[in-house]
Amino acid sequence: MQRGRAGRAVGAGIADGAGGPAGRRRTARAPVPRGPVAAAAAAGAAWPVVLAVSGIGVQHLFWRAYSHTLQEAAWVVLFSAAVPLGGALAVGRLLSRRGAAHGGAAAAVALLLACPTAVWSVWRAWQPPDPATFALSAALSAGAFVLVVHLAQRRAPLRWAAAGSALALLVLAAGCAAAFLGGMRGEAAAAVESADGAVPVLEHPRWELREVWVGGDSLVLTYRPDGPSGGELEVRVPTGPGHGAGGDPCSEGGGACERHGVGVLHRDTTGRLELLVRGGGAATRVAAPFTEPSARRADLLEAGAHLRPATPAERGELKRLAFRGLLRHNVPGLAHW
Repeated sequence: MQRGRAGRAVGAGIADGAGGPAGRRRTARAPVPRGPVAAAAAAGAAWPVVLAVSGIGVQHLFWRAYSHTLQEAAWVVLFSAAVPLGGALAVGRLLSRRGAAHGGAAAAVALLLACPTAVWSVWRAWQPPDPATFALSAALSAGAFVLVVHLAQRRAPLRWAAAGSALALLVLAAGCAAAFLGGMRGEAAAAVESADGAVPVLEHPRWELREVWVGGDSLVLTYRPDGPSGGELEVRVPTGPGHGAGGDPCSEGGGACERHGVGVLHRDTTGRLELLVRGGGAATRVAAPFTEPSARRADLLEAGAHLRPATPAERGELKRLAFRGLLRHNVPGLAHW
């Protein structure tokens, strides 16, 4: 009789989920209380706003990126990273107080899982502003947070969700970086290939090519003198059919002109001197950078006498240097490094 009562008691305990493997499985699959679900949904809906606040700093960096120093860029990146990290800590404490299992880990995984969708949709929401896309991002992030809170009841699904969301975020970041770099590489190659006529290079032992950059409708080659005399010179080549050809300043009365065998020396109304070399239907301009005093007459004539078309190998090097110039111009901090 006692053995029968004990058997019935054990059976009742297992049926009620009090012990045994079946009971443990049933307890693990118990529904999550409403408190953690509501808190997760609210935190997820607010997550795109957190990313938007963090993204303001990054967006500021890439606006006139060449004007920021590396130290300024580092501080902005630290601030932009601190905002979502602080949000993760706050969400973890909130979920733990609401009774969610593994609140801190659930918050970290939820933020990772929501990041790829939220980053894409927040970017779309600002290009141009689109409230519907931003609302969709909030809904998707809220759903991701609620899903992770349910998964957090057991550690194994939580680990898989963490690995998958981290991988998705890495793929998104790598794809964005590849697209960004690929766009600049293509722009550099197109600028060299679309130059009107052959790209002229300055071959003279006194002048060394310093940098190449794409500026508006021109490809600009900057040369530095190898010695104390003279300043830098820019060889500005039009990039595209008819771009940069303009009118003839000598026939339009825009300053004074002197015709020489290598080209035309033109002094504009401000007193700056430049050398115009015709070729391929457009004028290549040789002059000092706008940030420096006007070039000397002798330097311009000497440079014009040593211009020649770039070889295929040199055109490849010009593409590489133009890409590097675009990197320095468009990646915050590199221009001052």
